[in-house]
Amino acid sequence: MVAPVFALELSPGNRVILRANNRQGVPLHETPAPSLIERAATGTVAEVSGKLTDTNWVEVKLPDGDKRWVVERYIGEVITAIPDDETSGDDADSRNPNGTLFPNLSGEALSDQLAKEFDVENSLGYNKARDYMFRELDNDNGVVRGVYSGFEWPISPNSATPRQDAYQNGRGLNTEHSWPQSKGATGVAKSDLHHLFPAQVQVNGRRGSSPFAEIDDSKTRWWFIDSERLSSISGTNIDDYSEATAAAFEPREQVKGDIARAQFYFYTIYRDQADASFFKQQQDTLCAWNELDPVDESEKRRSQAIAVKQGNENPFVIDPSLANRLYCNN
Repeated sequence: MVAPVFALELSPGNRVILRANNRQGVPLHETPAPSLIERAATGTVAEVSGKLTDTNWVEVKLPDGDKRWVVERYIGEVITAIPDDETSGDDADSRNPNGTLFPNLSGEALSDQLAKEFDVENSLGYNKARDYMFRELDNDNGVVRGVYSGFEWPISPNSATPRQDAYQNGRGLNTEHSWPQSKGATGVAKSDLHHLFPAQVQVNGRRGSSPFAEIDDSKTRWWFIDSERLSSISGTNIDDYSEATAAAFEPREQVKGDIARAQFYFYTIYRDQADASFFKQQQDTLCAWNELDPVDESEKRRSQAIAVKQGNENPFVIDPSLANRLYCNN
């Protein structure tokens, strides 16, 4: 007998079938927090060990006897008898041992598959998404750092009003849509955390909806670091500055890859509403940045933490080779 998870109260001893929202498997966590350590194949049968009261975290015992935490929505069914045809390898062809996603696909087929498998499962809505970003996602022990200028602003992880605490009448941080709302970031996309970042208010305003670009230093009109805006080049630590002209914006070196992979994500997942000419204007630059600034552990953790909330990771963080396969090898 099989019953949907929402039809039964999960209790210790229940056997459950784990179901991923995409073909990359079920995210397993060491603790009920965004600390991803591995994945289980879709179809894995596990036993419920416990559940955190008033949360959606469930502890399960895996077939090898190990215990890990999963988000309840990844439990597709509660079973009292394991079906004879239940397997754990039904998505084996979606990822090879090197971590390449959908290695047998290319072009539009690959793009369409990514849009299908990595779309947002649970949109938080714009207010909740921003609250989560400032209070938890990008909050490092009570400090949130602006993506473009490195500006640091104190926000309590326990704040009941994180958006207001961030903004502080324009003195602090607000929310950067790295893919601008005017270029297609509307509806669910407006709240999609994979392309949202904290940014110092004035820097964010200067970027506006300008395309990203490499700007010749001799043509830079404004330089940004911390809360400063300079009109002439700095003599030191030039890589820590973002640059702007009236028509283009260049992030600091440390985040160029993060920004590029956010753009690849948006254009792939929201192709039908994304401004294609805006993407093509930046395409070569983004490809260069993807190589210049590879994925690091911080970027992986951020993508995984977002997945806990909205149900999808950024596939370009999981597999950085996707950029070359789709956009950078023409």
